[in-house]
Amino acid sequence: MSEKLMEQYRLRKQRKRRNACIAAIVTVVLDLAVAGGVWWTAGDGSVLVRNMFKPKATPATQPVVDSTAAFAYRTAPELLAMETGDRDTGNVN
Repeated sequence: MSEKLMEQYRLRKQRKRRNACIAAIVTVVLDLAVAGGVWWTAGDGSVLVRNMFKPKATPATQPVVDSTAAFAYRTAPELLAMETGDRDTGNVN
């Protein structure tokens, strides 16, 4: 009888230890998941990950730079003229 009680006591201790280990592991996993969720949303983690996988930027070719500059310098006087109503279109919007 005594041996049976000792065996039950030993098994109960093992069960408690196993349950405590499982609880500790679950707690650590949940803590990491919550911390990861906070980092992902509030800490801009998604932006960091997205930027890690973006292709590297390449400089614009000279024709593109020239056409962009020409567009900007051509349209600036037109926009100013539209603002003052100096265009002959009759539209001052």
